[in-house]
Amino acid sequence: MKKLFFLCMLVMGCATFVACGDDDDDEKVEKIDPINTVTDAVISEKGNQLVLTYTQTIKEIDVTITNKLTCTFQNDRCVSAIYETTYPTEQIARMSYEDAINEEPDKRDYYSLNGKVVIYDMTSEFEGLDKATVKRMMQGMANM
Repeated sequence: MKKLFFLCMLVMGCATFVACGDDDDDEKVEKIDPINTVTDAVISEKGNQLVLTYTQTIKEIDVTITNKLTCTFQNDRCVSAIYETTYPTEQIARMSYEDAINEEPDKRDYYSLNGKVVIYDMTSEFEGLDKATVKRMMQGMANM
């Protein structure tokens, strides 16, 4: 559960922004659009791998990112988990990468940047988990 919470917080931390509203006591009730939406979520099995891909649109800044989590298994146990986020520009990717390593300096070695892609090695979060558990975690990440 702790791993799922961390994973969800990582994803939302990279893509969520919060704004404060006014304190008026009007009786109007406005429907608030989600700050970001997840679309095109797919979990696929490719040999000894489970792959989650999904798109997130961050409405406030009109940016769409693509996320991909690839978990590799041996004997039904996860031995590798790599999370990749592809941004529309290298500049946005660099900003996200720098935010991540500044927020988690002890995990600096787990992050890398390759053009528009920020890569996070999440093996320590998933290592040893069985395929069914990882699949449930992926479904939770993508709100499936």
